[in-house]
Amino acid sequence: MGRYPQKSNSHGSLKNLQFAINIKKKYLGTEISKVIGKQMKIDWKSPLESDDYAEYRDEDFLEKLGILNKMKYPLSNF
Repeated sequence: MGRYPQKSNSHGSLKNLQFAINIKKKYLGTEISKVIGKQMKIDWKSPLESDDYAEYRDEDFLEKLGILNKMKYPLSNF
C-alpha cells in the first residue's frame, strides 16, 4: 500500500507543509506563481487534513494524480 497517514502534531518541515497546504494554500499558490513567473491555480492532492495528512507513494501516488492508467510500464520494472 502506498498511502501513509501522518500525524497532525508533527514537527519541522512536515508540520510546515501541512500548515501551508491546508491553512495558507492561497498564499502558498501566490508565492509559487511568483517564483515560476506565471499565475496558476494549484489543486493540492496531499497532505490534506481531510485525508489524515496522508502521503502517497508508488501506484497510489499515480492513482491520486489520475495518471495510473497512462503508465506504459509497471512501476515494478523500475
